[in-house]
Amino acid sequence: MPPLLCINADFEMAWSGRRVPDDPARDRLFEGTPETVARLLEIFDTYEIPVTWASVGALLLTKPFDFDRFAEFNGADPFFTGDWYAPPPFDSPRAKYFYAPRAVEKILNAKAKHEIACHTFTHVYLGAGSVSEKRFRMELEACGEAAKAWNLKLETFVYPSQYAEHADLLPECGYKVCRRDALEWFRFGKPYIPSFTVGRGNRLRKIAGGLGKFIDESLCLTPRAYEVEREPSGLTRYTNSTFFPGFRGVSKFVTPQQRVRRLCRGVNRAVRDDALLAFFFHPWNLNRRRDELLGAMKRICAYAAKLREQGKLSIVTARELAAPTDRR
Repeated sequence: MPPLLCINADFEMAWSGRRVPDDPARDRLFEGTPETVARLLEIFDTYEIPVTWASVGALLLTKPFDFDRFAEFNGADPFFTGDWYAPPPFDSPRAKYFYAPRAVEKILNAKAKHEIACHTFTHVYLGAGSVSEKRFRMELEACGEAAKAWNLKLETFVYPSQYAEHADLLPECGYKVCRRDALEWFRFGKPYIPSFTVGRGNRLRKIAGGLGKFIDESLCLTPRAYEVEREPSGLTRYTNSTFFPGFRGVSKFVTPQQRVRRLCRGVNRAVRDDALLAFFFHPWNLNRRRDELLGAMKRICAYAAKLREQGKLSIVTARELAAPTDRR
């Protein structure tokens, strides 16, 4: 396998991390995301970097959607107060946090050939024990419907958080590629703990994980590069190596230069090992101190583009991993 880089934008907006139906304070986190997306696209166009936009299916909606089809699952999620499938109406003031057709249009019309991937329809947490096979199938079907409005065929699936269930449905529903997230050394062999699951039993592990995350990012420890796996079912699996963080949590103490150094070291490891480095970020997470974070992203893209020009690296979207070929 030639050395590969796959950049992933997990595009979720207000669907991610919901706890209650209406949270104005949290909504403010997503203000400015359209501008952030537009500026990211400019960077990716400048360096001709194709990106895999793992999008919550509801963001693709171009008209009101009948969420009542999911009514039987309202109340199933123990961490959510209210009805999960009762988001703001399409024409409400809060709609801009839950639906993003203009941003999707910009992504599809960009110079760089991006991929729109599936990140479930409403960012359901499959590790919470509340997502049945039926519910997951219905979420995938709704994603397919939303994609049709853009003449898109979704071929890559990205699980929210680090929990993966019902993977056997993916090939059946037409998916060729699936991303899983690496269990970083500071997770102590267990998946990421969403804040809604933090109780007395795992609060210490959460704190220790945060300290380990700071050490990992501040010391610029080199992310691991992985081989792409192909299953008998025909599904191609790739592993996400690391995360490009915003200025939140312990990452607010990490400089943009440290972010650049760590990711460039990961790219170098992929080149050295003839392997894949995949990293992801959340566009909304770059809203705070946007100029600094976009400057760091630009430097990473410039470095990767330089290696590509030298014939040392290929930069691909996730669906390209399903068709192995020497791209150098």
